[in-house]
Amino acid sequence: MLQDNSTLLTTQLKNLLGSSPENQNFDVVIIVNSQHRAAIFKLYNKSLTSKDPHIAIVQVTSYSQEKTIFGQSIRLLDVLDTRFSLLSWLIRNEVSRIVVTSSHDPNNLNPGNHKVFDTSDVDGIFKGFRLTASLHPNAKVIAIETLIAENTH
Repeated sequence: MLQDNSTLLTTQLKNLLGSSPENQNFDVVIIVNSQHRAAIFKLYNKSLTSKDPHIAIVQVTSYSQEKTIFGQSIRLLDVLDTRFSLLSWLIRNEVSRIVVTSSHDPNNLNPGNHKVFDTSDVDGIFKGFRLTASLHPNAKVIAIETLIAENTH
């Protein structure tokens, strides 16, 4: 039953996000267990193919300029929430955790390659971003940059 819920929620979320996973270079899956529902976003740093084999084309994403997993997480979640109301969907579907990782092997998770968030905490932060944006066009950009700077070393 839990596996069926995971599959159903993953399919619904992927339908909501449309082509964003390909455009933003990530995959997402919803995991349901007896304690939590978690959305896991796996970031990929893959190069695109070029006609010249000596040239690697790196896909530019909303988070590709960020050096830390925290910064990458905030940038990606901001884009997905702005475009698709991601956080509202997660809350409505009782997804209480968000995990963003650049690790492709769950056994290799470490503080440098994954970040776990409570969905309600991120929603509160992003509501503040939206309020700030309504006051001044550049205020949201500055607020995001400040949040990332305060939470990275």
